Amino acid sequence: MDLEELSHKVRAITAYAADAMLKASPRPLPVAKKPDGSPVTDLDVAINTYLTDALTELLPGSAVLGEEGSTGPVGDVPTWVIDPIDGTSSFIAGLGLCTVAVALVLPGNNVPVLASVADPWTESYFHVTHPGPSQRGNTTTHVSDVTKVSDAYIAICVSRLYEPLARHGAHVVTSLPSVRMGAAVADGRADALVFSGAPWDVATTIALVTAAGGVVLYRTPPNPLGAHSELVAASTQELADAILDVWNATT
Repeated sequence: MDLEELSHKVRAITAYAADAMLKASPRPLPVAKKPDGSPVTDLDVAINTYLTDALTELLPGSAVLGEEGSTGPVGDVPTWVIDPIDGTSSFIAGLGLCTVAVALVLPGNNVPVLASVADPWTESYFHVTHPGPSQRGNTTTHVSDVTKVSDAYIAICVSRLYEPLARHGAHVVTSLPSVRMGAAVADGRADALVFSGAPWDVATTIALVTAAGGVVLYRTPPNPLGAHSELVAASTQELADAILDVWNATT
């Protein structure tokens, strides 16, 4: 498997899907509710199907773990982790705070070997091929050098941590799509992402932040294909440890 060649093709596939998302917004779309209450549009499903077909054709014998549909046997073979529209609520509202995300996980690996994130609204395209570096377009990205919670800009997907982190002096933001914020950590525009949720929301973050020199600490067993992950992706070991201490103290 030539990962570099594969990665170039994945970037083109991801960018094509993101362009379809851009062209569709902000047209009125039928919106349905999934069992967990989150919204889903026909375009979420259509992009999920497109990515599934394109990626499995690109890498025969691979599987797909996607937010709007998966194939099998996930994890037993090279597995694509895909989020067709990360930030569906923002997409529906026409805000543009959403991305298309693709990562490839090989059996037995805890870090995806490649990742691609496309944000067509800001023309930001992030990618990494193991062992790196993490890039935004043609520019190598690197995490910040922030080590203290009081100096940090932290995105959280765990609402109960807002007040504890704010009390420690952190600049805390919520309700932003996790894929976008994970890329921001890798690019040094944010200092940490505190995440609790599904693999398609965080697989690209694991790859991008690690390759950009950052640290990923888990509260659950390290598994990019796990049904539910709790982790901190941060610029430095010191910051990751400090955030994890705050998180553990809230339980």
